[in-house]
Amino acid sequence: MLRITTETKRGKIFLSVEGRLAGPWVATLEQCWRELHTASPREKFHVNLCGVSFIDAAGRMLLIEIYRQGGELIAEGCLNQSIVQEIVAEEKKGSSPGAKERQKRSHIIFYTIFFGLTAWPMLTHAQDRNRQGALPGNAPTQVLRLTLDQAVGLALKQNPTAQIAILQAAQSEQDKNIARADLLPQASANISDEAQKVNLLAQFGGKTPFPGFPPTLGPYQIFSAGPSFGMPVFDLTLWRRYQAAQNTLNSSKANSLSTREQVILLVVSQYIGTLRAVANVEASQSRVSLAQALYDQAADLQKEGVGTGIDTLRANVELQNEKQRLIVAETDRETSQFALSRLLNLDPRQVIELGV
Repeated sequence: MLRITTETKRGKIFLSVEGRLAGPWVATLEQCWRELHTASPREKFHVNLCGVSFIDAAGRMLLIEIYRQGGELIAEGCLNQSIVQEIVAEEKKGSSPGAKERQKRSHIIFYTIFFGLTAWPMLTHAQDRNRQGALPGNAPTQVLRLTLDQAVGLALKQNPTAQIAILQAAQSEQDKNIARADLLPQASANISDEAQKVNLLAQFGGKTPFPGFPPTLGPYQIFSAGPSFGMPVFDLTLWRRYQAAQNTLNSSKANSLSTREQVILLVVSQYIGTLRAVANVEASQSRVSLAQALYDQAADLQKEGVGTGIDTLRANVELQNEKQRLIVAETDRETSQFALSRLLNLDPRQVIELGV
């Protein structure tokens, strides 16, 4: 999962990235960066990577491309800082002979990976359509009111990523039990019943050993029943297999705990972001009301002959700007609520009301 937010601080645009910069999320960040850079080519962008937990090869190539286009990379942690330092060091060596050729090859590699990743949305588009078709026919009519604690609990209960991690840990537990069972004593019970018949002519070359003996003996009925016990005294292979299963179990438990913490972090972050988006909508509505009142006042003053047309025009322009900001704020609110519903694995049509 990946979360991208844009903020303006002190005249600088900060593009904050949170989550895993890998797989199809690289294309998402690349598209967002292209749109921002095309809209404001002269602005200085700062890409904040402090919330990124993993960067794969395609993500690294994208960061190189962003740095070449003038973006400043900000990172925390040993791994992310080392990646950023390597990118800066490689770009500083770009003036050496053959740098242009290496740059061309890097472009080719980057776009090859990028166009390969673009096939992912095309493949998942049909799945999304099937998922939409699988939704209930009637949209939920009741408003779902959630507090932060309820949202976190619902995410831990319904989020697919968290549930998969729990199932993997449970499977590792069973694998460890199976590997341990091979080291324990084994008990079994056997029951057999058979009939035997001896051909004396075949045994003694076609003649009976004594005159008057029958040519065959039997049949004899043989019945046996009883338990059997066994235990490996020393089998290094079974012991190593049990140790590997134990280590796999510990790794699965740690992965489950890490996934749980990551889901909680994402839910809390998205919840707070949604609250901020809702507050921005309310503030935008207040500014629209104020701009409308100022415009009405300017229009009344112009009708009375006290005001000027330029004041009315200025008030009208400000009103239209505030209305546009309100539309943007409402769009951000809907996007944040949709992202929160996806984290909680709810119906996308479910209306959510957040409590403080």
